[in-house]
Amino acid sequence: VGSGVVIQGETVVGKSVPGRCVIRGKPGRIVERGFDNSCYLFSPDPYFRAEPRPALPRQVDLPADIASPADSESTTAAEALLQNMRADLDRYCKRDSSLAQRIGVVRTSYGFQAMVLYRFGQWIDAALAGPLLLPLRCLLRLLHTSLSIVFGRAFGIRIDRRASIGKGLYIGHFGGIAVGPCRIGENCSIHQHVHLETGVGAVGSGVPRIGNNVWIGAHARIIGPVTVGQGSAVAAGAVVTADVRQRCLVAGDPARVVALDYDNSDLL
Repeated sequence: VGSGVVIQGETVVGKSVPGRCVIRGKPGRIVERGFDNSCYLFSPDPYFRAEPRPALPRQVDLPADIASPADSESTTAAEALLQNMRADLDRYCKRDSSLAQRIGVVRTSYGFQAMVLYRFGQWIDAALAGPLLLPLRCLLRLLHTSLSIVFGRAFGIRIDRRASIGKGLYIGHFGGIAVGPCRIGENCSIHQHVHLETGVGAVGSGVPRIGNNVWIGAHARIIGPVTVGQGSAVAAGAVVTADVRQRCLVAGDPARVVALDYDNSDLL
């Protein structure tokens, strides 16, 4: 292993490595050349760099632990709808909150209302799947689409019906929020002007995959077939076009890792 090399966590090195490189993966491979690791050797906090390095490449060997929002086969569509909505509501108020407080959230929180509308659309597809129910499904789908358009224009929260969202999504504030046909795990938080977009061109075609317990700050964009690992945080204004490890804090455009083993529980 040459001088000035950085070997990232859980990397397996099975061949010689030239100097001043960053190595990661199983097997280890070079992800950056000409790297200055002095800040890691002398900084009091080895996980933070004053000058961020280039974004990590798209390929990562640590897949995010993404929970499927689908419930077990024994759970009916109505039960799944109620469970998901209850988990969503719990993100806005404490479990021991009074009925009046919960009603207040339902009346005044546009983020929760957007999730109710999304969950209703998912229930339509799941509960009214049979051919005999086609007329009713078409009627309710038309109603749902109309309400989604009106709600999106009024409050700026647009959630694609093809999105797959786990329990307990918190939408803080409103305005400029666009959730495309992505996959989001459980107990995540997104804020105003967040875009989760399908990738095109150089970014690559595909949709984002967000792990459990991920916090996404205001004006952040996550574009294309990228995975954001469980327990990570995307800082306000970050533009994510490459995969993010679990429990990382990323910031910047393009997003770069500024902290590893990051605890985002206070943000959630």
